[in-house]
Amino acid sequence: MLLLLPVVSADFSASVVTIKEIIVPGESAIFDIQISNLGTTPARYTLSSEEFSYLLFIDSRPGEVAPGEIGTFRIEVNPRNFVNLGTHRVPITIRNTVTGVTSRINPIIFIRDPQTTLGEYVPSIALEATHPTSIDPREPIPVQVHLRNRNARSFTQEELSVRISSELFYDSYHTSLGPVGDSGEKATERLIRINPYQEPTQVQVTIEVLVQNRTVSSQQGFIEITSFSVVEQDSISGTTFFKEEKTYIIRNNGNINTTHRIELPVSRMKQLFFATNTPFTIEFINDQRTLVFSTELQPLEEQIIQLSFNYRLLVLLVLLGAGSIVGYFLLRSPLLLAKKAELSDSSDDASEIKVRLYIKNRSAQAIKNLRVIDRMNGLCEVVERNDLGTIKPTKVVHKKNQGTLLRWDLDVLEAFEERIITYSVRTPLALVGDIVLPNMKVKFDGNNGRERTTHSNEHVIKRLD
Repeated sequence: MLLLLPVVSADFSASVVTIKEIIVPGESAIFDIQISNLGTTPARYTLSSEEFSYLLFIDSRPGEVAPGEIGTFRIEVNPRNFVNLGTHRVPITIRNTVTGVTSRINPIIFIRDPQTTLGEYVPSIALEATHPTSIDPREPIPVQVHLRNRNARSFTQEELSVRISSELFYDSYHTSLGPVGDSGEKATERLIRINPYQEPTQVQVTIEVLVQNRTVSSQQGFIEITSFSVVEQDSISGTTFFKEEKTYIIRNNGNINTTHRIELPVSRMKQLFFATNTPFTIEFINDQRTLVFSTELQPLEEQIIQLSFNYRLLVLLVLLGAGSIVGYFLLRSPLLLAKKAELSDSSDDASEIKVRLYIKNRSAQAIKNLRVIDRMNGLCEVVERNDLGTIKPTKVVHKKNQGTLLRWDLDVLEAFEERIITYSVRTPLALVGDIVLPNMKVKFDGNNGRERTTHSNEHVIKRLD
């Protein structure tokens, strides 16, 4: 029988009398808990244990304990099947139901291997392990293991091992341990690496001491895997034939989902030439129009954003415009022609029309061999005049279906020179309504020696009533 030192609280003290402390798996240890009432009033007491590893049975209990008297509890402690061999402390809480005061005692039990004979040293190794409660998965997890032999038996590397395990990692190593004393203690640090991109979670870590592959001591703890976010962004730029291209390569090297933004300042005009394969929004950042690309990235996910500013259409339109202008100046007629006419005299019997033909060389080169041809109605007769500056037609031809054709031949029209041909025609009928005069045409020799033709406008003479 063994009496443990008493535990004293404010109004009671308790001591443990050991009846049976050495057991094998499946047996129960037996203790008497003696409680002395130090108060001035009678009291009742309860026993309980918050340790899940043991079943606590109370065989007998005292009733009301008077002041100055002692009450005895007879208890049985039955370890559960998963409790390891070796020495264990069983925490038991004593509570005064009247005052609510509590105190704790820790009776000791020893679970031996049923296969060992009495007198042989049963492995008894104290384990103290420490590790951080939270860790960045990119860093190794340091685990310090301290072993202390509690009896005279020594252990070789072949029979003693330590195992560190969780759902994320596994590590083990062999070691030796001398008998109780200075050589019976050993401290080791293990650095355990896990997946550097492990998602944030909390894992339970179990450290076990094994002798000949049988667990003699163990300890459990928890490690929280923290979150981190690292986004890498690379870009490739290039310009080819009036087209700017840029590719962004974004990679989430963190262990949590993250959102990454790319901000691209751009003017409204420049946006007209913008194209991309990724949705974007337009925001005003620091009073500047900005294209914002917001991408959701899972751990280790990579996304590619391609964008371009294509000015080829603008350049093509400019080239077409310039080509049209150049072509216009190259292909346009060097002559400017205009035809004007007015009713100079009118009566009930006849009308006279005065016609002016304007011919101007707008080029910087002389034009040769010009044939000015105008056409009038067949009923009209050319009025011959000898006014100063009047050029007489070179030829007047009357055609039945085409009316009267008038032709003037000019040898040359110098650069930027202008000529005006004036003539009058008379019609034997009075004019009724508007009169449309057909356009004139001028034939001349082009720069390549081929004949070219230019036409003037038609002219309408409005009849004034």
